[in-house]
Amino acid sequence: MRHIQAQICQHGFVVLFFLLPLPGKGADRDQTPGYTLSAQPVLVASGLCVEIPCNFTVPASRTLSRSVTGIWRRTETPDIVAASTEASMVSEGTKGRFTLTGKVHEGNCSFSISNARPADQGFYEFRIEDGKHRYSYQWNRLRVSVTDLPEPTISPVGELIAGKPITLTCTAHPAPQGCKGNITWGGRINIENIYNYEREDQAGKVTSISDITVTPSQREHNSPLTCTVTYSGVSTNSSITLDVQYPPSLTITVPGHNGTYENKSVTVIEGDTKRLRCEVNSNPVADVSWWRGDEILSETSGQGLTLALQNDYIADTVTYTCLARNTHGSVSGTVSVTVASLTHDKKTNHLIILMIRGLSILALSGIIAVPAVLVMRCRKKRRQRQAEDNQKSSPEN
Repeated sequence: MRHIQAQICQHGFVVLFFLLPLPGKGADRDQTPGYTLSAQPVLVASGLCVEIPCNFTVPASRTLSRSVTGIWRRTETPDIVAASTEASMVSEGTKGRFTLTGKVHEGNCSFSISNARPADQGFYEFRIEDGKHRYSYQWNRLRVSVTDLPEPTISPVGELIAGKPITLTCTAHPAPQGCKGNITWGGRINIENIYNYEREDQAGKVTSISDITVTPSQREHNSPLTCTVTYSGVSTNSSITLDVQYPPSLTITVPGHNGTYENKSVTVIEGDTKRLRCEVNSNPVADVSWWRGDEILSETSGQGLTLALQNDYIADTVTYTCLARNTHGSVSGTVSVTVASLTHDKKTNHLIILMIRGLSILALSGIIAVPAVLVMRCRKKRRQRQAEDNQKSSPEN
């Protein structure tokens, strides 16, 4: 029996989600009669804490003294993780985090883990030392599993309306008593009020909750909002993208011209591109339409609409209206378009050309007429001289 107990002490006891005999060993056949241990499954999230209920027995022939020492240690290493007396050399990695909470002399081997770490995952065994009475419960193993810290949830998740206050809630994952979570918020939106509190369920678990009041605006549409929960230095977070709905706004432009023209006027030279563009910013998308008076010229659903001007109104000053509407409101903008026609200028140019041609003809006629007059005058003077000469010569005869 001593030989068997000596070999048993060389091994380690481990706790799993459920108690199992060591592989290849029959619990009823090889386990020392009278020594039993029972514990609940162990599953803890990183950064959280957990209480592990545990009970054990010794043979009826044995009696535990009040000074009995209980020890929990890992099976893979000789490291002691928790003990009922300070005399035991507890590992630095678990000191202050693993605590043997049960009264060992009453057969209670319960212990707790706080600020759980991934390195805590593994198999553990329990051992008692009571003078010469020493025993390791190596036939039953306790497995501790450490999972990632669950993300919190943000609610409600859905549409927000610009200018309308709303309360958003961040809810942490339920945690055992003593695991207090600290909730913080991050994002571009202005937080007007914040209220943090806890809620305990029937199982004794505590849920950390944080409520914030915000009034979203158009500029916060598609911006992130993050809720972070921290337990003993371990943090996890959850983010949403804000869907802020707002009424439409619009901008009117004229391709080929700089600037915007809503509620203004523009002059377009005949032959230039004659189009008007109405750009709309809204959420959800708006119904967009172009109007001339009471007549609708074009319509669509989206972020903008282009209107091609009609040639029938090329010489007029016409007012066009862009109307945008969604479930949260409507907006309109006008632009007065004057098209400078080249038809009148062409007539004026034609008249000027005719006048120039007329003047040219007159000038040319004058140039031709002057020499003719001079020739006629010269001929007349020549005839007069001949007549005078003839008169002088007649008396002499």
